[in-house]
Amino acid sequence: MSTLMKVLKWVLILIAAIFIIGFFLPSKVHVDRSIDVKASPATISSIITDFKQWSKWSPWDQLDPNMKKEFFKGGAGVGSAYTWESQNKNVGKGKMTMLEVTPEFIKTKLEFDGMGASYPSFNLKQNGDMTKVTWNMDSDGEGVPFLMKPISRIFGLFMDKMIAPDFEKGLKSIKEVAESMPPGGTGKVVSIEVATMKDLNVCQTETTCKIEDIGKNLGEMYGKIGKKIGECGLRMDGMPMAMYPGINKDSKETKVVAMVPTNDKCMKDCSPEFKCHVIPGGKYVKAAYEGPYEGNMIAYEAIQKYMAENKLTANGEPFEGYANDPMEVKDPAKYLTIVYWPVK
Repeated sequence: MSTLMKVLKWVLILIAAIFIIGFFLPSKVHVDRSIDVKASPATISSIITDFKQWSKWSPWDQLDPNMKKEFFKGGAGVGSAYTWESQNKNVGKGKMTMLEVTPEFIKTKLEFDGMGASYPSFNLKQNGDMTKVTWNMDSDGEGVPFLMKPISRIFGLFMDKMIAPDFEKGLKSIKEVAESMPPGGTGKVVSIEVATMKDLNVCQTETTCKIEDIGKNLGEMYGKIGKKIGECGLRMDGMPMAMYPGINKDSKETKVVAMVPTNDKCMKDCSPEFKCHVIPGGKYVKAAYEGPYEGNMIAYEAIQKYMAENKLTANGEPFEGYANDPMEVKDPAKYLTIVYWPVK
């Protein structure tokens, strides 16, 4: 009996020692895996930012296709979320929330029931016709009960080996799904016509950037313009637009002019960063393009061909407007861009 007591004593000491040591282990955990996908960042983002599409590639969804789910705020875009509940112990119960979405970065919050929170994210870095997708997960013990922190930190030492195989499996599925979707450049011109436009009041700002950074820069520029027109007592009065003076299919970088139509002329002095002016009305060739943004050069080519066939002459720089919101229209094949080219 005394021998048994000694064994139990040393077992308790060992457990206590592990528990105490656990408090001194690092709380931060980072796991990441990458894969190259032959698809645009927009195509890949469309299947990650829409929680209803996770069943196509998530390794945990594949463990239990019949898990109970509930979607919030449409299940797509910033602020959306979904909860799940499964009888499979490897899936369990939890919640995922979409925190941040940019053309090259997506951040979510993952909350497993009783296990605290972690922050999975995705980096999308385009290189030619390929995109490097990096799936990360960062955790700092947020939400873990105090007495569970040592155990959580001990598990953290093995997290890479535990989670990485699932990341690799999920990335392979993302690759399969994204590469089966319409690639960039497969859009189509759905209409082309000559139209007469009225004068258009706009507020604009501009920058110069690499072609692959256009989307990211436009998002930031539209945000700045929105704030500026609000300060000027104006409101947005039409779809956001952009102009790329001198761009062609071989360009590596371009000047980007972001424009937002306003309900009236600006009556205040703008800072050097902004310019408020009027796009003159008149005759324009107008082409509607449906498809991924990176393929819309075919709309410009279609307009040039149309002008040649109808003996029209360009009368200024073309510009384009974005007729639907990519945060709402998740399929890049359905993005709608309207290209306008002034003619005489």
